[in-house]
Amino acid sequence: MWCGSGYMHIKANLDTALRSLRLPTQSRRLWVDALCIDQSNVEERGRQVQYMRQMYKHANRTMVWLGLKSRGIEEAFSLARDVAQIRTSFGVDVLTLASTNPEPVTIAHELISDMFNANTEAVDRLTELLERDYFMRTWCIQEVVVSNWCVAKCEDLETNFMDLLSTAKFVYFYRQKSMVAKRPFEFWNSVYMNCQARHSISSTFPKQEVEGSLGPLLPLLAGTRDFQATDARDKIFSLLGISDEGLMPVLGLTQVMASNKNSLSM
Repeated sequence: MWCGSGYMHIKANLDTALRSLRLPTQSRRLWVDALCIDQSNVEERGRQVQYMRQMYKHANRTMVWLGLKSRGIEEAFSLARDVAQIRTSFGVDVLTLASTNPEPVTIAHELISDMFNANTEAVDRLTELLERDYFMRTWCIQEVVVSNWCVAKCEDLETNFMDLLSTAKFVYFYRQKSMVAKRPFEFWNSVYMNCQARHSISSTFPKQEVEGSLGPLLPLLAGTRDFQATDARDKIFSLLGISDEGLMPVLGLTQVMASNKNSLSM
C-alpha cells in the first residue's frame, strides 16, 4: 500500500480489511496497530504497548475484522442478534448474576434452545465464525474489553460484536464441545458478562473491585493459555491492561506480601 512518500508491505488480510473499511465518498481515520506502530522497532513497540488501553478506550468505536464472508454468514449474524435480543429482553444476565427469580432465565434459555434446534444450519455457520483465528489471539481481548462500542465486520456485513459474544455459551452447550475447545467459548462469555456489567445501570450487577478489570492476572492467564501470541511475553503484556494487578499494581504487591506471610507462618 502507498503511505506518505513510499510503499509499505502489508499482509493480504489487512489489505482486504482496509478495502472493506474505506468509505466510497469520504475520508476515514483509522488506527491500525500493524501500520501505526513500527513493528520492527522493539523500543517503539514496548512504548506503544503502554498506550494501547487508552487508545481503544477513547476510540469512537472498534472495528473487529473477522475476515471474508463465508457461506451462511448472514444467517449467523442474524441468529446472534436474535439471541442477544432474548438475553436483553428477559434480563438474563442481570438475573443470573444477581441469583434472583430464575424463571425468566429458564424461559429465555428454552427459547434460545428452540431457536438453535430450528436453525441448525445457522448454528453451524455461527460455530465456524466463533472458531475463527481472531477469537484465539490474546491481544484481541483487550481491544474488546476496554472499547465502548465494538462492531464485528465481514466485508460489507456488520453487527454489534457483543451480539456475537452473547451466543458463545449457547454454542458450546449446543455443540457439546470438548474441554479443550470449550475454553475460548467460556472465556469469551465471561468477557461478554463483564461488558454487560460495565455498561449496565442496574444495581443488581455486582460492582467490579477494580474498574475495567476482568479480574486477577493468574486466572486470566489460565483462561487464555491456549490463546496465541507472536511473542510469548505478550501473553502477559496483553492482559495487564485488563487485570487487577495491571490496573492497580498495589494489589499485586499486596498478594505477594500476603503469600510470603503465609509461607513464613507455616
